[in-house]
Amino acid sequence: MRTSNGHRVRGGARPRTPRPVYLWCLYQVRAGVGDYGPSGTCTHERTARVCVESALRAVTSVPGVFAWAQLDLGMTSDEIPSHLGPRDPVAWAEPTRSGRISWSPGLAPYTM
Repeated sequence: MRTSNGHRVRGGARPRTPRPVYLWCLYQVRAGVGDYGPSGTCTHERTARVCVESALRAVTSVPGVFAWAQLDLGMTSDEIPSHLGPRDPVAWAEPTRSGRISWSPGLAPYTM
């Protein structure tokens, strides 16, 4: 098999083009100490949002923890790992006092 520019590909493998992925990460503060994680990568935005919501509920089930999550859109390929490529902020989330997860577009206003 040959690629579009005439290079031979071994084993019939097709070269992969960059593909979009959703990257998410939780940030948390407990007793004045900041930390991050868990985090993950999903191929669909809805799946990433479900993961974020589950992780936020688990982390904030501990009293005294303040947490939020950032959801970004990035690109990945065989040559570029998703965590090293550029990202565009999609939305951020935080739990409300009622226990629901509130989503807002863009970059979270909190930094660590």
